[in-house]
Amino acid sequence: TLKHADKVLLLSNGVLHSSGRADDVLSEAGLAEVFKTQARKVMIDERPYLIFD
Repeated sequence: TLKHADKVLLLSNGVLHSSGRADDVLSEAGLAEVFKTQARKVMIDERPYLIFD
């Protein structure tokens, strides 16, 4: 899970878009750019969840 990951990769069409800490890589702006949709991060029980619109 991302909870235990030291580093994550975000790919766009098989090409590296960004890499680093999950909190940095999985930003709302980065996800919107790669997936062409809006995403928002919400906290539930002190844990982050990504919601895609």
